[in-house]
Amino acid sequence: MDPAEQELGEHLRLAVEGRRAGRPEDAWRHLLAGEAICRSTGRRRDLVTVLAGMAQLHRDAGDAVSALPLFEEAVTHCQQLRDPHRLAHALRHLGEVHLELRHFDRAQQHLREAVDRYRSQPDTAPLDLANAVRPLASCLERQGGDDEARACWIEARDLYAALGLDAGVAECAAGVLRLTPRSS
Repeated sequence: MDPAEQELGEHLRLAVEGRRAGRPEDAWRHLLAGEAICRSTGRRRDLVTVLAGMAQLHRDAGDAVSALPLFEEAVTHCQQLRDPHRLAHALRHLGEVHLELRHFDRAQQHLREAVDRYRSQPDTAPLDLANAVRPLASCLERQGGDDEARACWIEARDLYAALGLDAGVAECAAGVLRLTPRSS
């Protein structure tokens, strides 16, 4: 491991630690240092991680608008790197930000692409797929696509259930319930 890689690894570790401990200012300091290392050394895969971390800090602060260009840049790098898993992950986050901003058409576009990419990869983790199908269900529901939204809620619920993730199961079950016709 070269010195820049070691330094970057330490900054990323400390950024994650700062975010988890509720110290966003520490996380920012380390992510900015990591970004400088990535840009100066051409470490684009690592830059994607740094950009996503910065975008998440904006989302944590309720600032989806500032997160948007960071996730857009991350998607661009993933496309250029031809990394299907990272691209699907970045597209999911970009879609979620558009969903937060109520840009439903854009959100749906990115979330569908993320889901399609995850499904096309045989080694996709079920959690990754569930985490992409769930916001797609929410987006479709908000757009009035009840039948497709319900199918997505069911799929995500079943994926979370298989993983034993009760919070995900509960959220998705509530979505299914909202879209289940009531009998008189």
